[in-house]
Amino acid sequence: MLGSGMEKARFLLVPVLALVPALPVAAEAAPPDPAPAAVAAAVDESPWKLPTPGACNLAADASEDAPTGPELRPGTTLGYAELAELEPYLPPEIWALRDDFFFEGMQLEVGPCFRDYAPPEFFREATARFRGRAQVGEDGSLIGYKAGLAFAPASIEPDDPEAGIKWAWDSVTRYGAGGRFGNIRLTTVAGEKTGSLFRGEYFMVPIVGRSDRAEDEFRFPTKLSAIWVGGGETKNIRGDKCSWRQYGYMDRRPELAIYDPERRSVRRAFPLNNEGPVPICRTDGQEGFFFRGGFPLLYSWKFLGIRDVLAPINARTPAYPEDKNRNFGPLQVSFANDRWELRRALVVEGTVEESDPVDGADRFIWYYDLQTLTSLYYISYRKDQSLGSAGYFVGRWSEDRPDYPRWKDDPERQLRVIDTVGAAIVDKVRKNIVRLEAWDTVASPPSDRKVKRMLSQSGLRGR
Repeated sequence: MLGSGMEKARFLLVPVLALVPALPVAAEAAPPDPAPAAVAAAVDESPWKLPTPGACNLAADASEDAPTGPELRPGTTLGYAELAELEPYLPPEIWALRDDFFFEGMQLEVGPCFRDYAPPEFFREATARFRGRAQVGEDGSLIGYKAGLAFAPASIEPDDPEAGIKWAWDSVTRYGAGGRFGNIRLTTVAGEKTGSLFRGEYFMVPIVGRSDRAEDEFRFPTKLSAIWVGGGETKNIRGDKCSWRQYGYMDRRPELAIYDPERRSVRRAFPLNNEGPVPICRTDGQEGFFFRGGFPLLYSWKFLGIRDVLAPINARTPAYPEDKNRNFGPLQVSFANDRWELRRALVVEGTVEESDPVDGADRFIWYYDLQTLTSLYYISYRKDQSLGSAGYFVGRWSEDRPDYPRWKDDPERQLRVIDTVGAAIVDKVRKNIVRLEAWDTVASPPSDRKVKRMLSQSGLRGR
């Protein structure tokens, strides 16, 4: 019965932050829209210039602290014996945990350097059109956001004291097409044993900031006051189901509703300190891994610099659900058997005002891809400055997928999106490793009619 057990259960919080348009936008009046012609010329005048695609050894140009590693040759394969060649291109925390993330027998393919993954023109036009409209409020909230990136990169100065939080908001408002739709599997591993396994279907639909819907005032047409809606159905290894709908708002944490199969009713639940859409839910009372940063206003931010890193931003080796038996190494968590590419990353740090028992985090660091704002790496530290967690994200590029579904309302409209389809996280607090797989995830939504059904709680099982 929900009243005797499930109400007390806490839900697994695995908001894949690269996917999350959280957007708690303050309701203050925004300045008038700037004229596109007045800002278009300034868009390319940026201190955040990208390396030339194909230029593989520009690490020394990134910053004084950037590594100058051995030459990377696209198409070559690195095994465990060559692991030392990767050290200059990995965050130090990832290198320290190399025995978790890499393994004997791995075959890591070096992909292209600084490949062009720019978002489609309509998103870039929205960023230019609304440049200067969004502002950071006194409480760190986002004021006046409409569409595109909240802050055009050309408008952010490296020495701006607000540079960190502006980039954090840009990571939240980054281009993600029409949402997230796919199948997912999450595995937790303790030592060399699988601790728990969950699989299911999930979706996330952004309501505001829709650059693809200029004719609808950059919103998905719905009467809901939510700024995004997520949901799906999860099964654990025993076959127990958890169905949910989640609604994100401008001024408060998301609300979560789950279906109670015993009472055949939908009941409100209270996910612990959730900051974004939950792609997996569970009711066994265990806390799950938590990524911080989905609500930038909750933290103090600092821009740390830029660095060239190797990351699996466009993987090519199938995982769940296409390949249910992929080799993830002896610890069952490594995506090293895949293509990794050299990317220029922004590095920002968030500070937690009061460390939380959820993960014990006192501060955390994000590595965002400079061109796409896709999340590449996440690291957290506890109050005693010991490592809390560290991991990386796996992406796929829509334009390399010939079967990628097109926009339903305009098949000719560009997609050009990096979908986050995996993650590997070492959680030192809980002494386990988390592997996330969602290989078939796409960002092109189904028809508006189907999306509207998805947004409603009536779509939950039994309703």
